[in-house]
Amino acid sequence: MQARSTTGRPVIAEWNQPGPGPRRRLGVLGFAIELGRRFLAGGVLGAAQHLGGEIAVTGTVRDYRCEQREGLDVGVAVLDDAAGTTLYIVNEYMALDVAGARRASFPDLITTFDEAGQPLASADIEVGKRVSVLVAPAENLLLSRTMYMPEVYAPVEELLGIEFAPAAQVLADA
Repeated sequence: MQARSTTGRPVIAEWNQPGPGPRRRLGVLGFAIELGRRFLAGGVLGAAQHLGGEIAVTGTVRDYRCEQREGLDVGVAVLDDAAGTTLYIVNEYMALDVAGARRASFPDLITTFDEAGQPLASADIEVGKRVSVLVAPAENLLLSRTMYMPEVYAPVEELLGIEFAPAAQVLADA
């Protein structure tokens, strides 16, 4: 039996079993299906619970700037909350600062939801929109080792003008 993955490549259904090496990575299909079920049953909080994450902040977008640089959407969204929450974007959310301190950074999952509890892509952020920011730590996610390669971070950090790469030890252990 074959099923199609989001990459369009055929995937053998039996490969989607927990286990070492490639089977662990292919177990993401089951993880994603369960995440969808939890989201449909419990909304944003159901998704957060499944991911071992939380709603870090909720606020209205006060400022949003985005421009194309080197073929990428690079921007910043600032919420109107007392903490001056700032989301840094390079196509997706790369870092989240709350009260001037780093709360999360890629490869942690940082994602937004609108007032109705629907996922809101970084490209759909607008001034005046109320958003909730869900954060889930990278260690709770099934990620490729490439998410920890130092060479992946330097160009993106340069585009944003901030540092957010995982600690050198985390990169070395990946």
